[in-house]
Amino acid sequence: MKMILKKYDKAEEYVLIGSLVLTATLVFIQVIMRYVFNASLSWSEELTRYIFIWQIWLGASIGLRDKKHIRVEVIQSVLKPNMALLMDILANLIWMAACTYFVYNGFQLVFDLIQKNSVSTALRIPLWTVYAALPVSCFVIVIRQVLHLREDINKLFYLKRGA
Repeated sequence: MKMILKKYDKAEEYVLIGSLVLTATLVFIQVIMRYVFNASLSWSEELTRYIFIWQIWLGASIGLRDKKHIRVEVIQSVLKPNMALLMDILANLIWMAACTYFVYNGFQLVFDLIQKNSVSTALRIPLWTVYAALPVSCFVIVIRQVLHLREDINKLFYLKRGA
């Protein structure tokens, strides 16, 4: 499982780097077209927006992987290590429940969009490809949460034995 997740981590990083380069290039071309040639591309803003949506959700997964999400640590700083770890576990369980909800309902939305053959305005791409960012990324977040929970529970038992 860890080997698969490591390969996914690398692929996710490459996708995010490539999408950042593509987005910057598209915005640059759009600026040149608009201000130099006095004509704009009708599709570049839509594509940039859709790429940005995927970047946000995949970035949330990487933020969890690297434990870089914003947190309130005031309460944890006054708690004993066992209680602080229990608070982490509870917060992770709540987050995991929310992401599980997003996975389930997100896939339902994606399947509805597939059935309706909804397409975007300018590019005419299937809208399900955009909306799939939510359930796909939340699914990865749930997997990462399970791994973090396992790690935190192991730490908790280690702290209880050592105390």
